[in-house]
Amino acid sequence: MFSILFVTLLLQLTYGAAEIQDEQAPLIIVSLDGMDWRVLKSQIANTANLNFVAQTGVKAEYIKNIVPSSTWPNHHTILTGLYSESHGIVANRFWDPVYKEKFVFGYDCTNFDPKFYSEAEPIWLTLQRQGGRTASYFWPAATSYPVKPTYYQKETCFLNCSGIHPKDLPKHRNRTLPGFPPYVHCAYDLRGAWSVRVNKVVEWLQLDKPPQFISLYFAQPDTAGHMHGSSSQQYKDMVENVDVNAVGLLLKRLNDTDFLQKVNLIFVSDHGMDNTSSSRQVYLEDFIDSSSYMMPESGPLAHIWPNPGMMEEIYQNLTRNQIPHVRKVFRKEDIPEEYHWKNNRRIPPIFIDPEVGWVITSSRSDPPPNLGEHGWPPSQSKSYSIFYARGPAFREGVVVNTFSTVDLYPLMCKLLGIDPRPNNGSIQNIEAVLKKDSPASTAGNISYYTCLKLDLVILIIAFGLICNF
Repeated sequence: MFSILFVTLLLQLTYGAAEIQDEQAPLIIVSLDGMDWRVLKSQIANTANLNFVAQTGVKAEYIKNIVPSSTWPNHHTILTGLYSESHGIVANRFWDPVYKEKFVFGYDCTNFDPKFYSEAEPIWLTLQRQGGRTASYFWPAATSYPVKPTYYQKETCFLNCSGIHPKDLPKHRNRTLPGFPPYVHCAYDLRGAWSVRVNKVVEWLQLDKPPQFISLYFAQPDTAGHMHGSSSQQYKDMVENVDVNAVGLLLKRLNDTDFLQKVNLIFVSDHGMDNTSSSRQVYLEDFIDSSSYMMPESGPLAHIWPNPGMMEEIYQNLTRNQIPHVRKVFRKEDIPEEYHWKNNRRIPPIFIDPEVGWVITSSRSDPPPNLGEHGWPPSQSKSYSIFYARGPAFREGVVVNTFSTVDLYPLMCKLLGIDPRPNNGSIQNIEAVLKKDSPASTAGNISYYTCLKLDLVILIIAFGLICNF
């Protein structure tokens, strides 16, 4: 008799907990790579759809992105709430002295190697561990973990990365494949129509078991900014294109399928964009021997890994006289605390911090820089990110003060009703975006309620054991 009662109660409690989780509004976060807050604030581009989100929801003046203001570190921060020194993705390219490998973002085998991402857990993985379902379409590194999102769009591979020894990877970085940038090993195929991504998001929402969290990525207007510069007509045109054919289309498809009022929707960017040119380069060959060091990352930030025994000589040569257009040359231990970019083995022994608009390169034989760049400390460049959101949890027609990229994580945990992992963010910095009576304001009770039900299950089991005894 007790066995029947136990099974009945267990099923009721288990399904009750699942129902509470499913009642939460789905959360969709959309990244518009390289969307600079200054372009939207100046209103030089027509962004009617983002304006609609702000009018029917909430926006921040801007988001303070982390150091470095680069794509991979900031996307990882958005989903972990950690500064780059804590989550380990310290740049788009970096050297790992333990693995003795160079990490290359985006299209390299190392980008899809889980060991480089082992220092932090993204929110979608935490949600899955706590019983939820997730989906991702091209979010940077979403498929680089041993565990994948519940639903996801897979990368396209031209090499069998698992069959290549790390020491052999460099010789596979000098290949050019038609239709792709050079050196592609594996990559998300960003050439397809944006409508394909948008339609897939809607399809996921229509599943019998839809995801509670969806991450979606668009590489524009970043690419246009790099090619033409942040003040170019082409960059402005691409901002408008993204607003219509990414933001606008997603809003339309959600509205057509009756999801627009049912989902919490967040639009962010990872960084802004600043102008540079071939005349604004600092050549290290004028100061140090190019054979005496390794530089896995250059441009707006330069990582210097001296050869054994060369540390002091290189540092002295770089600091003996003030290098024009270089703000500071730091030893690792002297990097400012406010950068939150020091306490990780992947941070270089020497870091060169140039003036905004200037880039560091090894020699005059290196390829010329892009016309637009990012990566300088955000406090110097002011190339901050954007935040626009709407949905049942968000206030309407409100502009809030700025906050940090690390604060997005505790906000999303609250919206999803999950227990956050240790992070550098604070919900107090960002909770002004939420309605006081929104479902998110009580989302913290979900985990507690689920735990309470599990406690009851344990009590029932104990009671049964006593009765049987």
